[in-house]
Amino acid sequence: MRNERPLERKYSMSYKIVSDSSCNYLSTSDEHFATVPMHVMVGSHDWVDSAETDVDKLNEILFTTTEKTSSACPAPGEWLAAFKDAETIFCLTITHTLSGSYNSAMTAKDMYEEAHPDRHVYVIDSLATGPRMIFMIRRLEKLLSEGTDPDTVYHQVLEYRGYTDLIFSLESVKNFVGNGRMSGLLAKTIGILGMRFTGTASAEGKLQVLGKTRGPAKTLNFILKEMISRGYEGGPVIIAHVNNPDAAASLASLISDKFGNAELIETQKTTCLCSYYAEKGGLLIGYERVPDEETITFTEKFMEKVKSLKLKPSSLRK
Repeated sequence: MRNERPLERKYSMSYKIVSDSSCNYLSTSDEHFATVPMHVMVGSHDWVDSAETDVDKLNEILFTTTEKTSSACPAPGEWLAAFKDAETIFCLTITHTLSGSYNSAMTAKDMYEEAHPDRHVYVIDSLATGPRMIFMIRRLEKLLSEGTDPDTVYHQVLEYRGYTDLIFSLESVKNFVGNGRMSGLLAKTIGILGMRFTGTASAEGKLQVLGKTRGPAKTLNFILKEMISRGYEGGPVIIAHVNNPDAAASLASLISDKFGNAELIETQKTTCLCSYYAEKGGLLIGYERVPDEETITFTEKFMEKVKSLKLKPSSLRK
């Protein structure tokens, strides 16, 4: 890590960064950061996505259970509780196409700003989940700790969002299909004879198929090939896995052999929500990249929409 001279704060405020737990980033020493839990329901039992939950036990149950399972987003009250008494709050949510977390955070924002007219809540849709969100959290932490003006932070993180990407590789899509997030037709071919489904989040945050592969080696090589084709040039990578450390380590080695950047690659286990949808053996890969034309166009149109509303950026709803 480079030794950098601390920057003088340009804007004095109490702030809080609050993410839903789909970010896989539940514990940190930063007092300015908090998560609100997603929920995984197995029968009548609510598995709260928090640092205290035994994710390995949940994964064992999910693999063998015959009970109905589902997921739920944080309620507005859970967001409000995490805001504490901060003057400026930045919320980061899983993509709105997979969850109601964004709408719940927006409701909490409205409630908080009505109760405290001099305070502001900014809600950012990550258009993704898991490790891609961690890059946005870290960018928020950096800008806010430097004392950057909140509106500037909001705009810069929205633009930075396009410089991040997410690829996932799944052995099963049963829970996606069971919760109406994916067509059952695709599910029939996944998991048969070692077939894996590799996909990404589109510029609009929707699930997008990249391809199907058979066998671990072909899958990992396909992932790296897709990363490069989507603008990866050797920057930071976070690989999250559902009880699949060998595949995560093998992918990390492939990337570092190609780019010589082992120090920029992290691996981690998924927490409850991402474990539920990525399922046993799943991989989620977040990384920094040069954005493609589709992402640039989407970001430009989105930012123009913000400006044309002539409102606080935090007032924009999807």
